[in-house]
Amino acid sequence: ASLPLWVRGYNLSREVVGMESDMNLSETAIEIVYTTSQAAVVLQLQLPLALIQIAWGYPFHIVHFAVGLLESVMLHTMVKYKYAWLHKLAHEVRPLHHMSHIEHHICKGTHCTTPAAGLWETWMEGGTLFYCNSLATIPYLYFHAVMAGPNIIVHTMWPLKSMIQWHTFHHVSHADIYAVNIPSSNDEQFSRMIKKHGTALEKMSHFVKHAWLSDAAGFALAGACFAILHQGFGLGLLHVWHLRVWQ
Repeated sequence: ASLPLWVRGYNLSREVVGMESDMNLSETAIEIVYTTSQAAVVLQLQLPLALIQIAWGYPFHIVHFAVGLLESVMLHTMVKYKYAWLHKLAHEVRPLHHMSHIEHHICKGTHCTTPAAGLWETWMEGGTLFYCNSLATIPYLYFHAVMAGPNIIVHTMWPLKSMIQWHTFHHVSHADIYAVNIPSSNDEQFSRMIKKHGTALEKMSHFVKHAWLSDAAGFALAGACFAILHQGFGLGLLHVWHLRVWQ
């Protein structure tokens, strides 16, 4: 039922930068199935690595979870410092792109069910560049902190001009912006997309105009999803918290 919204979001993101709109309902449906089939790609590596680390006598401590959660809350800020350089490399070196990142870009659009990585990308990074391996060891924590908030914000093609965002252009028009919604200093200096459309998009979109808004919206959405799952469906972290083996 929501397919027309995402088609509209794709076409709108193309139209505002002067590109033709060529997405339809059937293509969108297939893309959502494709991206959803890969949703666990990151966890499938992070969780075994985390368990191996614990088995070797190096358990996670509160500080690891705290930093992992902080990185998730400030995803857009964190990515421009810790990941944008490698992301740019993956696009500029075509063999590396095909080896590690292509699945994340093989679709015309981008959807919130994506794992935000190619099938082998986390292997190339040695598991992850971030502290989210710790989050994988507690049921629902990675989902609440990453997938149900920041990932929905950044990988949804919102059907409103006021919610158009930089990372959507990276997917639908191959924009040369390698951070997510907060461009890095390198993006600001060299991006052709920012130089050509930045001023117009700032007047149009809240996400483009206010750099802090993407992180704030992701945090708010994660909290809303947490409450809905907990109260409405009886699912989530608090429903398994009593099973913890540490106090």
